Amino acid sequence: MAAEEARLYEDLARLMEAFWAELRGGDESRMEEFAGRRERIVDALDALGPIPDLPSVGRDLLDNYWERSATAIRRIQDLDREIVKVLEAQKAAVREELGQLARGRELHEAYQGAAPTSPVFLDRVG
Repeated sequence: MAAEEARLYEDLARLMEAFWAELRGGDESRMEEFAGRRERIVDALDALGPIPDLPSVGRDLLDNYWERSATAIRRIQDLDREIVKVLEAQKAAVREELGQLARGRELHEAYQGAAPTSPVFLDRVG
């Protein structure tokens, strides 16, 4: 079971490295595919449940698997942080672009006047 866990964490680390390489290269076309594959690996890890303790005879082997898992987990965490930075920067750029579009529309409406189909509000003086 520990060997399977280590293998899954290493698979996840390789997947994240591939995703990070594509994201750095500007290719976001497979984002959903990566997310789905990542979710399947995480689900498989969850399905493993806790690893039972082994007698001292198998302890070295178990420690080796745990070290492999820990190394892969650290790499996954580092990649996650880098990916979050890139996505946050993209989100900020989109937010700025939307703000500029909104300001442009406001200026356009200010100079253009109301559209013929816009509702008209009249104050009754009376």
